[in-house]
Amino acid sequence: MRDAKAISPARDQLAALTGVRAFAAFGPVLAHSFGFINVDTPVAWHGYLGVDFFFMLSGFVLAYVHAEEMRRFGWAIYGRFLGLRLGRIWPAYAAILVLIAISMMRHDLLGAPEQMRFVLHLLMVQNWGIISPNEFNWPGWSVSAEWFVYLSFPLFVLCLGHANRLAALALIPVLIAALALAFLAFDAQLSNNNVPGLVRAVLEFAVGFLLWRLFGDPAIRQWNWTAIGAVCLAAIVTMAIAMPPGLIVDIVFIALFAPLLLSLALARGPFARICAWRPVVFLGEISYSLYLVHFVVLLKINSLLREMTIGDSRFVGTLLFVGAAVGASLLAAIALHFIVERPCRRWVRNRLGAA
Repeated sequence: MRDAKAISPARDQLAALTGVRAFAAFGPVLAHSFGFINVDTPVAWHGYLGVDFFFMLSGFVLAYVHAEEMRRFGWAIYGRFLGLRLGRIWPAYAAILVLIAISMMRHDLLGAPEQMRFVLHLLMVQNWGIISPNEFNWPGWSVSAEWFVYLSFPLFVLCLGHANRLAALALIPVLIAALALAFLAFDAQLSNNNVPGLVRAVLEFAVGFLLWRLFGDPAIRQWNWTAIGAVCLAAIVTMAIAMPPGLIVDIVFIALFAPLLLSLALARGPFARICAWRPVVFLGEISYSLYLVHFVVLLKINSLLREMTIGDSRFVGTLLFVGAAVGASLLAAIALHFIVERPCRRWVRNRLGAA
């Protein structure tokens, strides 16, 4: 396989991969919104799988940007990589945790045990089998898992960085099958956290890494990715509407995410053009802040609307709650992105001399 970066287009041509983050982020937002009011709809059935797409996308993007330099491993290179990743994920994550801690202190809910667990959450290690990962800000479990794969990134480069086309094509279904077996072993499905989030993060990140290897292969790039992407998207939409959640369905979704991601990376098909549309790219840029802040907003909206009655119309009440939750989450995400996430990221990148 030829060097993936040598034949890759400029990074700004991967705009579709930024835009698709918006769709992935809205999945958990809608799933949690409908879940808060116990409304069972197709929108809520599979929205949690947006996190799995993020893990896969993260593996692809980090391999695309950092795999080549990490092959020349040195502590300075590794430290710079971790610094850039911390600058990307930690400031906004910590800002939400601090706001939650302040609220808990006001209600006298942050005693000594909670303070110790709060520190572990602040260090992003809560999902490493130490404590329950679902305290404080629920979405933080996946940030903790993501931080683990960042720390392990040199091992991904060492083990997968030279995979050729045949190896990558063989390993991707093996990794997805391993994920299914892990969930069978824990008698769980992906909509809960009975299986450690590290399992999802490591296996799906590895799939994304291998997709980067395929992305750089000339023979793979000759495939009809417009048709492949369209078929995968049609199957995903159909299943999302028609199929209730379950382990087999979840695994099929994840299997379809892989070729869909590759078709978007190659900017093939109408969905890629939609994802590269500037308004969608903007939503993708704020998607991390949206993901971090939405659960806190949901708690507040639920508190505000809990005592309200909307006649006898469950439909109107649902629209009011979900509309308020999504709208308030977007506003809060924009504020978090521009006040904390973006300035801190720029500061770190300037300090580390990143382009």
